[in-house]
Amino acid sequence: MEDEADSCVLSDVHMEACPPLQQGSTWTTTFTLPEAYQAPSQCTSEAAVDEDGDLVIDRQSDRSQLTIHHSLKTPLRDVGLQVWRGALPLADYILGNADLFRGCMALELGCGSGLAGIVMAMLAERVFLTDIGEAVLGNCQRNVDANSHHFQAGSQTALVRQMDWLHPECLQSSAAETPGPFGWSPEDKDQLRTLDVILAADTVYDDDLTDAMFKCATLLLSGAQRHMRHQWQGMYIALEKRYNFTVDSMNVVAPAYEKFKQYFLTGGGRGKFDNSQLRDKLGCSQTIALHGAQIDTNCYSIAQ
Repeated sequence: MEDEADSCVLSDVHMEACPPLQQGSTWTTTFTLPEAYQAPSQCTSEAAVDEDGDLVIDRQSDRSQLTIHHSLKTPLRDVGLQVWRGALPLADYILGNADLFRGCMALELGCGSGLAGIVMAMLAERVFLTDIGEAVLGNCQRNVDANSHHFQAGSQTALVRQMDWLHPECLQSSAAETPGPFGWSPEDKDQLRTLDVILAADTVYDDDLTDAMFKCATLLLSGAQRHMRHQWQGMYIALEKRYNFTVDSMNVVAPAYEKFKQYFLTGGGRGKFDNSQLRDKLGCSQTIALHGAQIDTNCYSIAQ
């Protein structure tokens, strides 16, 4: 019997936009940017040459697009290598509210291929794109490198870092420096103290991971100080409301979405999440939830 960790899944984005390639196949998708965000051309009237007199060709001559490398039909453990639907409206929301995010300090939880975080890096002072797994982190770094010419604050605006929601102790200032290319330096942890925005796109699909995500958000927000440089703005979560038939309910339901909503107050009801530090710093969370072709922009307040 096939192990659950080895069963393959395919994002709806890929089913709609990509051909049916086999597991392990890679794909490159380009996303056209609004004209206002297209990087200016660096072409000059004179051809550039290197020290040997050879012509230097601008490999980034098309600055109107974002380039995202991703995989198709991955095992469940490697879903971060795909592009998931929640990243699309979150990226659109960021671009559509540029003044809200310009110059901020941001962190994306479960960044996967990095689309939303890379879009944020076009506006922010610094963005930490966080996930787990060498393959996922390596692919995200590849995408950051491919799009760094769009970052107004420079190529080091976006930093790819490892974060295990189940073991977030590495974020504590007292923890030792994390080794490896995606480890956390003391300077990184200092910058988290001025965090303005947390992003998450399609990270709600497993109850245990949903619990871990909010615990991780609590740790991040409790360590973030209110500061004069930039007013606290909030946590922005884009998620697809996935329906499944369950034996327990004998009906088609969206259990992961209902689990997510338990953390918030809606319609006068009492939410499950009652961490005062998160409530005080977050205030409310702009949530973009996909319902088929519609977007739910309800604002959920943290429970008392």
